Amino acid sequence: MTTQSGTPIQWRFALKWVAANALGLTCGQIGGLFAGFAVGGFLVPVAGQAAGALAAFAAHGAVTGTSIGLMQRIYLRQEIDLTRQWILASSLGWAIGSLAATWIASMAGAALDELSGALSWALIGASVGSMQWLILRQQVHQAAGWVLANIVGWLMAPPVAALGGVVIGPLVANLGNTAVLIMASALTGAAAGVFTGTALVWLLRHPVKQA
Repeated sequence: MTTQSGTPIQWRFALKWVAANALGLTCGQIGGLFAGFAVGGFLVPVAGQAAGALAAFAAHGAVTGTSIGLMQRIYLRQEIDLTRQWILASSLGWAIGSLAATWIASMAGAALDELSGALSWALIGASVGSMQWLILRQQVHQAAGWVLANIVGWLMAPPVAALGGVVIGPLVANLGNTAVLIMASALTGAAAGVFTGTALVWLLRHPVKQA
């Protein structure tokens, strides 16, 4: 994953990254709901409630990750060389993270709902960051920082998005649940994009010299 022109990565790149994350998460959440319902509806009668639910959450995560990875590639292909493996890494990262998050949520009691929610986002960030790190480590120095950036970014995104929702929420509340989902997803994706985009700008300024 290298710059196309060889010039330093600018902050315009970070703005595109934020937009890609916002749009990618929004489309992914909507598509993931359909995928989750389809997979769960098919497997629950065959494999049971628990297995069907896990498969549904994995499908939801895979679609979400694919959407985000695809949007990142579309938005930034003129800025940097995002390989096709980036989309696969994003999809696998979200699928694995969603499975882990579902297990944590199922193990936590009602009194730990907020804690399990935070842990779920942190697990997704760790999983996505780790999968993408496999690609970044060949391109930039200190790529391990990308895992930490994703953990922090996706952990902090929901509360930051909630603050934005205080302002925007009343404007879309009367438009129905779909509008609320779109708003929440866009704000969450954008908030995560601010954290991860800032880290990626720094990382891409320290490329590994190719032999």
